[in-house]
Amino acid sequence: RKAAILLLFISKTLAFIIIPSSLHPSRSRRNTSCHATTDNNANDGDDKVESNILSSSKPAVSVSNVSIDRRYLLSKALIAGAATAATSAISSPAEAVITADANWPLWTALPVAPFNRRRTIRYEVAPGVYAFDQMIGIYYVHVPIRMTVVAVHQNDPNKRGLVVFAPVAPTKECLSLMHDLIDQYGPVRDIILPSVAVEHKVNAGPFARSYPQANFYVTDKQYAFPLNLPNSFLGLPSWTKPLPRSSRDNADLWGGELEHEVLTVKPGIGSMYQDVALFHKSSGTMLVCDAIFAVDGTPPRILTEEEEYTRALLFHARETKDEVVEDTPENRKKGWRRIVLLFNFFFPGSGRGDLGLQPIFE
Repeated sequence: RKAAILLLFISKTLAFIIIPSSLHPSRSRRNTSCHATTDNNANDGDDKVESNILSSSKPAVSVSNVSIDRRYLLSKALIAGAATAATSAISSPAEAVITADANWPLWTALPVAPFNRRRTIRYEVAPGVYAFDQMIGIYYVHVPIRMTVVAVHQNDPNKRGLVVFAPVAPTKECLSLMHDLIDQYGPVRDIILPSVAVEHKVNAGPFARSYPQANFYVTDKQYAFPLNLPNSFLGLPSWTKPLPRSSRDNADLWGGELEHEVLTVKPGIGSMYQDVALFHKSSGTMLVCDAIFAVDGTPPRILTEEEEYTRALLFHARETKDEVVEDTPENRKKGWRRIVLLFNFFFPGSGRGDLGLQPIFE
């Protein structure tokens, strides 16, 4: 059984790292029939925006030593369907709002929740800075995954446009929300993949292909498992460029609008961790990908408005496996608090193990 699961994992991984260039969504233009949703009060989640507006109002949890083995966690996703066995013990939550425009056909490249049903919500977090939230999860540990879009050079008609940080799945709904910003601020000029993590990398190539005229930058230590293949085999387009380690040595890169630094850590053999801190000067907003996250007691809105997403909150609110959980605000908060604990367990930066004899003597 273990061998079968391992083979299935390897086959799914290879399916991700060898994505043909032809397998990407059509470059659809604005679709006025899709249900584009915006909000100014969505909650923080996985990929996060820390600004001078938000940092003082939300408790932040810093991960100072990220040593997660993502390959192990993502292998668990192959049997994540077992969690659905408990859905019969959960009462029906809110009315569904996912539409056909939220469909993501390349979900099999990384078969984790919500699979092909990727709703997107957009909201402004600072002047000219917008967050796009989707959901990601395994074992009903569902959290937001975030893309951030920043408006730059608005006073220069020849350079005005958008910078995209940590792309999410470019569904028709997501691209329609993007086109609203393009109409207001100008074209997508730069796209940044700030991580080597598969949950970010898997969407970056398809998103970049939706805007082939934009520069596409990635951190320079991209790798694949079990075979470390070139970027062209990772679904990344031919015009991919390595992001310089620092904007201090590349003064012309962002035209004075942005600054960035790349953090690189090698946790162990066969793994790598990278993150990018991107600072938007005009709004005083710093963007990071996985190094920092912020939560409070209220479930993020991306998890509360769709039945398929809300089930995770109620699943974790149970006290016994057979309990029928009523869909109430308090139960949603209870489930969210437990999801946060599990998410912290996935990133045990503060944990240290000592397998020697010294703990016994102490």
